[in-house]
Amino acid sequence: MRTVRGQAGARAHLKARKTMLALAGVGLVASACGSSSTSSATTSTAAAKSSSTTSALSSAAAFFAGKTITFIAPDAPGGTYDKYARVFAPALSQILHATVNVENVPGGGTVTGTDKMAAATPDGLTIGDVNVPGDIGDVLQHNTALTVSLNSLSWIGQPATQVEVWVTPQNSTIKSFSQLLSTKSTITYGGSKSGVGWLVGATSMRAFHITTKFLTGYPDLVALSQGLIAGEFQISENDLSGPYYSDIVGSKARPLMVTSVPTLATLQAAVKGIPTVAQMMTQAGMTGTDKSAMEEALSLGGFGMDFAGPPGLSTAKLDVLRNAFMEAAAMPSVQAACLKESLPLNPTDGATLTTQVKDAQNGASILTPYVK
Repeated sequence: MRTVRGQAGARAHLKARKTMLALAGVGLVASACGSSSTSSATTSTAAAKSSSTTSALSSAAAFFAGKTITFIAPDAPGGTYDKYARVFAPALSQILHATVNVENVPGGGTVTGTDKMAAATPDGLTIGDVNVPGDIGDVLQHNTALTVSLNSLSWIGQPATQVEVWVTPQNSTIKSFSQLLSTKSTITYGGSKSGVGWLVGATSMRAFHITTKFLTGYPDLVALSQGLIAGEFQISENDLSGPYYSDIVGSKARPLMVTSVPTLATLQAAVKGIPTVAQMMTQAGMTGTDKSAMEEALSLGGFGMDFAGPPGLSTAKLDVLRNAFMEAAAMPSVQAACLKESLPLNPTDGATLTTQVKDAQNGASILTPYVK
C-alpha cells in the first residue's frame, strides 16, 4: 500500500469558501441575465436553490479535508488498475486536501476488490477501480461472486478507453492470428473466467471458431503474464497497457491482434503492423450472430479501470469527487505519469459514464453462449 499525503486545515477551508463564493456568483449572474418579465418569486426560488447547492458543495468539499481516502485497486501491484490508482492518487490528494491510500485487493478477476469497495460506508472515503466488462461477463455467467449491481454504483469517471491485445509467447509456433483461422489443432487460452480478458477473449475464440482449451485458474494480470512467459498457454487477451505491454517490448510476448489502433505513441510502436479485430473479422468473413457478438464484446472491452464509489453516495460528495477526477486528469503531473507508464488518458466524466454503463448492459445478453 502506498500513502499520498495531502494538505488540510486553513487552506482547505479557504478553498471551500472560494468555491462557495464562486458558485454563488454564478447563481447571481444567471439570475441577472433572465427576462425582465421574470417574477421576483421565480428569481427568489432560483436564488434559493443556487444557494442551497452552493452550500452543499462547499460542505462536501470541506468534508474531505484532512480525511483519509482508501482507493481500492482490484488487482496486484503492477496491474493496470493498480497503475491508474497510483497515478491519480497524488493528484486527488492535492485537490481534495486528503490522504489517499491505494489498497490492492486482487482476486476473482477484480470482483473481490469491487465487492469490498461497494460494501464500504457511502461517505466518499472509499473508492475504487471497477472492471465493467468483466463484471457484466460475470452476470451473464450467473457468477454470484459480484454482490452489487453496476447501475447502483456511484460513478466518478473513466480515465481512458482501453485497447485490448491478443498475445502469444515469443517462442511460440504461432506467428499471426491469421494462422489460427486455419489451424486444426486445439489452442490453449490462458485467463480467468472473469474480467475483460474472459469476456472479449473467450468471445473471440468462439466467434472465430478456433478450437480452444481454456485454462482459467489465473487470478490476475500479473499471474497471467508469468504464465505466458512460462509457456503455460498459447494465447491470451487483455489490456495492452498492463503487464502484456512490458512483455511485448521486452521480447517475451508477440502481439497477434488488437481491438483498435492505440492513440498513445508508445503503444502504437509496440503493436505496429498488427491487425485489428475488425480487419480479422473481414478476413474471416464473419457474419450473423458471431459478428454481432464480437461487435458487442469490442464495445464493452473499451470500458475498464472505471472509478466509482459505493451505492448511496450523496450527490454533493459525488460531484466533488467527479470534479476532482476531471481536474486531476487535466494536471500535467498526471498526464506525464500516464505517458511514463504507457497508460492512455482520454477521460470520461462521471455523469456520462453512468449512462454508458447502463447502456452497455442492455445488449450484453447476446454474449451469454460465448462466455459460458
